[in-house]
Amino acid sequence: MRIIIKNKKKFMEIFNSIYPSNQLKKINGISIDSRNIMSNDIFYPIKGNRYNGHDYLKQVLMNNSITCFSENKKYSDKAIICKSSKNEIIKLAKLWRKHTKSKIIAITGSNGKTTLKEMLFHILGNKYSCSKSAGNYNTTLGLPLTFLNSKLDDNYCILELGASAPNEIKILSKIFKPDMAIITNISKAHIGNFKSFNNLIKTKNQIFNDIQANGNVFINEDDENIQISNKEKNEILDNSHFNKYSYAFNGNKKTIYKGKIINKNGKTKLIINIKNNQSSNIIIPENIKHLGSIILAAYSISNILGINNQNFQHALESFELPKGRGQIIKYNNCKIIDDTYNANPSSMKLGLDRVSNMQTEGKKIIVLGDMLELGNDEIKEHEKLGELINLKKIDVIITFGNLMKNTIKKITHNKSEIFHFTDFKKLNNKFHSVIKKNDLIYIKGSRSMYLERLYL
Repeated sequence: MRIIIKNKKKFMEIFNSIYPSNQLKKINGISIDSRNIMSNDIFYPIKGNRYNGHDYLKQVLMNNSITCFSENKKYSDKAIICKSSKNEIIKLAKLWRKHTKSKIIAITGSNGKTTLKEMLFHILGNKYSCSKSAGNYNTTLGLPLTFLNSKLDDNYCILELGASAPNEIKILSKIFKPDMAIITNISKAHIGNFKSFNNLIKTKNQIFNDIQANGNVFINEDDENIQISNKEKNEILDNSHFNKYSYAFNGNKKTIYKGKIINKNGKTKLIINIKNNQSSNIIIPENIKHLGSIILAAYSISNILGINNQNFQHALESFELPKGRGQIIKYNNCKIIDDTYNANPSSMKLGLDRVSNMQTEGKKIIVLGDMLELGNDEIKEHEKLGELINLKKIDVIITFGNLMKNTIKKITHNKSEIFHFTDFKKLNNKFHSVIKKNDLIYIKGSRSMYLERLYL
């Protein structure tokens, strides 16, 4: 991973104040991967499960223009000695945060956080100068690093905060001290890394811990888990120094942005009633009509930030889904919904609901891979997925992976063709023999299943 430094002068000023004995005269970028390092870069060697960046220090230092860090003096006298390369990156990110003029919008959630980040960046970018965190680099290493790529004088910087371990959101919130924060939803994603679901809920809510004075918090009142969390944090949320904005499809009289989906004359409309007696009608494009909650969240934030309905509608019409997160791809005269980036029980349900509601001239085919990182719930959740599939009208069901055996056992469809594989080559052969012209194919699984290989 490598990032380019955009505000070079300011970066060198900050860096040189921290490391006066290792003054930079030029800066290009920062890398934690020795394979993509360039002249005038800074190299931070990271110790991972499979590789140790320190093993490549000697090779990197052959380029005299490279500045390096090292957690062990024996690697090089030229390197800046530190206890933790990761902590040195975080130290820089904290100072970068102090100097930035950008308002920080922090997003977390089990599903939809990347899509919401990209949607907000697309919508706000038509009026304001914006930065965003890159790709899915949302960890305590990746996010501080990509943040250093942002411009200091942008109006807004939109950051995606990941929670694959307890207290990860707490650490990130302390680094970035958001001006605005939102949790899209909370479900059993990465639950295997937590002691309990309540522990995961607690971790997600840590995004509210370090909100700036007079900042804005956006609450999804449709999510039962967030509602429970809010009750536990009522004193903080209701009596704190920041503003609270609620949005929901099933809200109450106090809900500020209350949405309703209407399908009429072949169009999908999102009607939003705002508490101040305003009402907005937004036409949702066909390719994202399954994203009602994400669009309502984006509207709530955009409305507070001064985006009018016309500009919101225009931006929505030109928005394209991020790769692997539900975009429709034409392949061999078929339509593939590529939702292969990741999977958990709630995102599987959303995907299957989407497929069930779509029209097609051909067959409806689903290809599902294992949902990983579910801990002790992995068998139960895969069995529940099979029971959910029984409620859907699917013509061909194809599953892949050891855990999906539990899903297959629960499927009782007698009108569907059902296939299960643990060998990718056999899966690939069956997939290409089954699909025909005009078929609608939905593909989803955890990231390490790499199911996009079926059509790439």
